[in-house]
Amino acid sequence: EEQEEPVTDEEEEQEELVTDEEEEQEEPVIDEEEEEEEEVVVTDEKEQEEEEELENYDAKADSFSGKLQAQHNKLDAVERYIDHLSVWSEKRLGLNHSYTDQFKELYVDLEELRQTVNEMEEKLKKKEKEVTERVKEEVKEDFGSKENINSDKVWNIQFNADLSAQAVDQLNFIVFDEEMKVVPVQVSYDEVSQSVSLAPEKSYNSGETYTLFIAKDITSEQGIGLKQAVQMNFTIE
Repeated sequence: EEQEEPVTDEEEEQEELVTDEEEEQEEPVIDEEEEEEEEVVVTDEKEQEEEEELENYDAKADSFSGKLQAQHNKLDAVERYIDHLSVWSEKRLGLNHSYTDQFKELYVDLEELRQTVNEMEEKLKKKEKEVTERVKEEVKEDFGSKENINSDKVWNIQFNADLSAQAVDQLNFIVFDEEMKVVPVQVSYDEVSQSVSLAPEKSYNSGETYTLFIAKDITSEQGIGLKQAVQMNFTIE
């Protein structure tokens, strides 16, 4: 009985050593797998999220100025994506001059696009200011207010004569939001019914009040114009 105990102790020690060795061997494998996962810069899921984010920028924009701001947001998202790729390529490929030059060119292109958007914003602000000042100064016939309007409402404005091609212009049919910013709408003319349709490019915001403005400059084919401009407020349900 006294001889059996040392044998049992040795077996237990051997088992413990084997277990320790197995654990020591397993741990580095797990660490390597974790490190590999951390090095993946852009997964398919992440790339899809980036694409959805880019698509949503335009969808959320409810004015022309908002659309331009959406372009800034898109460029910021693209720059973040390029940053990720730049870091990844440096880790994987080292400071390869051909790749670094390509990234530099991309950053230059991004800056040029930003400058273009900035210039467009300045032009838009100037144009919107001219339009809003004209609307405020012009004598208007008030058609009152309408409540509980559908968010995708298409306004149909019928005339008693054919309109000239110049009359069917977005500057003659304008929708403003509560901040007097121009809201993008699609303007179309039906010669048969002699009516102009105004459809929102994006659904109107629930609970907000908008102003539909029709300029006095509208003329028929015979050169007959409106006596005065027209405006109407409408609130979305």
